[in-house]
Amino acid sequence: MDVFAFDTARVASSDFGDAGLSPLKPAEVQAIGADKASISLSEPGNTSAITFAEIRVLKGRIWFDIGLPANPQAEAQLVALATLVVQRAAALR
Repeated sequence: MDVFAFDTARVASSDFGDAGLSPLKPAEVQAIGADKASISLSEPGNTSAITFAEIRVLKGRIWFDIGLPANPQAEAQLVALATLVVQRAAALR
């Protein structure tokens, strides 16, 4: 997990980028409580035998990404973790 905090939401949004990830559906973004979110369920790891799933989320003046080993429940796990991070990061806004 990486977290980046910026002086303003505008600066955070301009730094966010898409990193080649696919945008989440608007209902999923709303459920997380995010301004933007994107996901990949099959990012290459350090070897060809390893893949991981990643979610990138923007909320206000912060954005973060979380990665975990790819698995059939990865999307649900990442959305649940992202929701928790957004809730707990409210003090940073």
